[in-house]
Amino acid sequence: VKTILITGAGSGIGRAWTKGFINDGYTVTAADINKNSLNSLMMELDSPKLFTIKCDVSKAKDVQDMVENAYRIMGNRLDVLFNNAGVSYNTRIEDSETGQFEQHIAIHLFACVNGMKAAIPIMRRQKFGRIINTVSRGAEGGGRRNGGYAAAKAGMWAVTRAAAHEVADTDILINIFKSIDNSIYWLPNDDVIQNFKEYCGDLIYTFSLYII
Repeated sequence: VKTILITGAGSGIGRAWTKGFINDGYTVTAADINKNSLNSLMMELDSPKLFTIKCDVSKAKDVQDMVENAYRIMGNRLDVLFNNAGVSYNTRIEDSETGQFEQHIAIHLFACVNGMKAAIPIMRRQKFGRIINTVSRGAEGGGRRNGGYAAAKAGMWAVTRAAAHEVADTDILINIFKSIDNSIYWLPNDDVIQNFKEYCGDLIYTFSLYII
């Protein structure tokens, strides 16, 4: 049985992954900065195979502790890491507040790097591992009001390729996941849109099965 750690698991793509893997019998540690989102996930799924960790992925020590704790509570095993946590301020560069651009880099790129840094030694010891880093079409084309987001995702794309080369002599695979537009999860929660969100979540989960 695979053991899986997912960041940004309280909402959006991360929540869809968590629900899919739990429903299929995997053991999952869901990590998020929002404790209320994690609590609602626990209540919704009500599974002995689901664990939660509150984590601020912009802080290197939080990420290190998250990986070590997830490894421990899942029986000293970590098969799959999804570096998925993210944020977007939807602000033009000229209008961005001091530190916003840097926070994009910290939450996306540095969290990804620190997650891999903590997980790869574990995966080397167990001679198996999969790491999936969530990127975006914004990494290719940018776009208005998302310079920090686009730069961070482009960095994740590049470091994923580098890391994949570094573990090429092992049974550790490191890939990107460029999903359908995550903005669907920011839409209002009326019945029609909620059904569409659930449909997209099912698609995202199905696609992910091919890369773990």
